Amino acid sequence: MANVAGPDPNATYWTTPFKTDRPFRSLTIRGTYPEARNISFVVYNSSGGDFTEKVRGKTVGSALTDYEIAPDRGSVNPWQVDSVPPGRGMNFTVRIRRGVTAGEQKRLNAIPMVDTEPVEQNPIAPEDVGFVTFRTYVPSGGNKTVKLPTVIVNRTVERHGRHSRPRVAHIQLPTCNSARIAHAAKVSGALKQIAAKVKGEAVPTTPVTPCTVDGQPRYSNGCAKPLEWSQSSSDQVGALFPDPSNAYISMYFYPSPGTVVVTRGLMPTTPRAAGSGELGNSIGATPVDWTAAPLPYQLRYWSVNNYLLKEPYPVVTEGVGPNRRYGGTADYQTAVDANGYYTVVSSLPGDKPSSASLAANSATWIPMQGDQPSVAESQWMRNMMGESFQYAIQQIPHAASPTEYIPSSVVAQVMGPYYPTSAQCPVSVFEAQGTGGCLAVSSPATGPTGD
Repeated sequence: MANVAGPDPNATYWTTPFKTDRPFRSLTIRGTYPEARNISFVVYNSSGGDFTEKVRGKTVGSALTDYEIAPDRGSVNPWQVDSVPPGRGMNFTVRIRRGVTAGEQKRLNAIPMVDTEPVEQNPIAPEDVGFVTFRTYVPSGGNKTVKLPTVIVNRTVERHGRHSRPRVAHIQLPTCNSARIAHAAKVSGALKQIAAKVKGEAVPTTPVTPCTVDGQPRYSNGCAKPLEWSQSSSDQVGALFPDPSNAYISMYFYPSPGTVVVTRGLMPTTPRAAGSGELGNSIGATPVDWTAAPLPYQLRYWSVNNYLLKEPYPVVTEGVGPNRRYGGTADYQTAVDANGYYTVVSSLPGDKPSSASLAANSATWIPMQGDQPSVAESQWMRNMMGESFQYAIQQIPHAASPTEYIPSSVVAQVMGPYYPTSAQCPVSVFEAQGTGGCLAVSSPATGPTGD
């Protein structure tokens, strides 16, 4: 996982840049459905945003999620059935090309490769460059068990001679090597710089704070207060390679020694306990039929994660090597009390509450970034595929402008009993009085407290 652009620690992303101008014709992606909570393919424009096209009067999006990906002949999609019959294959083919119709998307798993609308928002690549990302959420056994699909570049090759006709060359790309991918696809050298950005190797240069970017207001309609859960503007989220299956809300806080940040709310139902085996291996990492009516779950996936509020917006980490821990928790990792409520407790690593107090409050601890205490952090909540759930983040109405954020009052009204509440208090208060005591005396830090 490249720790850039607000990644979810339980998701793994594989990205390939490609040229969208001719003689490039299309990409063909062939693979096998993995055992995982969710998979998807998303095509992004040169600003790192997904897009929609209007073709023959119908809207065609630049993404396909698992249950939408039709299986190859003789194969079965495990997100379209209750169980896969023995002996049946699970193969698929996805096609990325120009002028995709709604019918072709459904029948051929076709995704448009060119955003025909002008891309004006913070381009990270030349306008003739696109990206395709393959995502998995909670793959059984971890991301190393996922068999990556093959990617074939189809491009026109001119022939010389009076009666020669152009031919189509099919080039299979190697995996996980951006330099070889760029060479095989005959993509410009600029993609080496783009790949560095995508992988987090480029040095960030834009100063950011919770309410400003490069000295300018982050939003055109104001800014939320610390610990207030709101929704970022589409301009802010759209440039971070967003997953269209997800919707997000967030709040920000300033790490302060000796304190904890507590977030409490009602946990939606998800396939967190589906399958058999071990948590995160088979349990919670198994495909479920998403064509069933009614759906047996409110969401496909839920998580809460802490991120540094500075480019390239990495998720918080603690430790190194095999002892590294990410500052996040997914539904299947999160404790829930007898009434269905979760409590997520964040602190600097040295201020972690005792195991006894966490257990007494049915709480789950995630770290703040201990080696950068002067950097503000943002806590995000993800709801995946909540279109049919009344209180999902997906139900929040769009802002009037792409530069406006959605304030907490609107978010709370939409999410109802599932709206989270956050507080910041001394560790000693949480230890002695629990979640309720912390919520009662909350006093959020209003600026950085250390270096």
